[in-house]
Parts: sequence; structure tokens; C-alpha cells
Amino acid sequence: MSSKNNTLCSRFEANIWLFHDDDLSEEHMQAWEEHLQHCNKCRKKNREIDALQRHYSALPGLDIDETGLAHHISRATVKTELTAGYQPLVPPLFKKLGAILLPLAAAIMLYLRLNPVETEQKYNWDPQRYQEIIAEIDSAIADLQDDPLWADAGVSMWDQGRENLEYSIQELVNSLEENN
Repeated sequence: MSSKNNTLCSRFEANIWLFHDDDLSEEHMQAWEEHLQHCNKCRKKNREIDALQRHYSALPGLDIDETGLAHHISRATVKTELTAGYQPLVPPLFKKLGAILLPLAAAIMLYLRLNPVETEQKYNWDPQRYQEIIAEIDSAIADLQDDPLWADAGVSMWDQGRENLEYSIQELVNSLEENN
């Protein structure tokens, strides 16, 4: 196919809808009809357009007068304007939670404002008491080790962390003794 035919085919594609709607001069219509007799590519495109128009015309139509059409356009316009700034409603559950939690949060903030939290750290604990608790946990684990199900468990996380805990408690005890 020559470049002249390609150019002619491109021009036909640009004018194909005008050709189908008979919106071209008689001279141009005859020129395109002659081109279609010799060009398979454009003839195929023309058949596709014909098939499309046949299928489109076979679709069921809706007879509506101008007043009805104006009414539907108006409804669509109003609906679009209303939904443009639409914010979804807050679910009722969130409203109830907000009604409960907001006063609670305000009360807590007021309480904290009236009763400020002291920033000075005071250690009111007895290291001996924590060592007793560690001994109780060790004793409970020792009792469990007699259980056949426990024997398969291997080393527990308690065994691994107990030494670190005892070391940390001893560090705190030493620090408190130094400060006093």
C-alpha cells in the first residue's frame, strides 16, 4: 500500500462519521464511495460502523418528552450537588461512645489538674518481698517438673529471665542504699 493510500485512508477515518451521517458535500460523498470500492481496509471499517449503528438502533428506546427529560436532568443535577459535599453519618455506636468517653476524659483531665502528679520518684517497695515472690515461683515450677507433661517443655522463659530479674533487683537495692 502506498503512502498516498495511507494518507487517503487516514482522511477517511477522520471523516467516517460525517460520511455515515451524510454530512459531506455530494462531491466528497462520491469520492469516498469510490475509495471504498478499491480499499479493503476502509471498507472493513465502514462495515464495522454499519454493524455498530444497526446494533445501536436495535436497542430499546425510551420515549420521553422535553418536560420529563428536564425533570430527570434537574433531579440528577440536584443529587450531584447534594452528594458533592456529603459526609457519611457517624455511626450511632460512635455517638454513644463519644457521649460516654468525652465527659470521662474531661473529668480525668480536671482531676489531674487539681491533683498534680508528683514527679519525684519514691521507691516504696521491699526488695525482700520480691525475693520471696521469686522463691515462690521457683517452688511452684519445681512442683510442676514432676508432672510428665512439664518434663517435655524443657527450659522455661522463667528460668532464663529469673537471673536477670534478680540482678536488676540487686542493682536497685544497691542504688537505694547509696542514695540514703
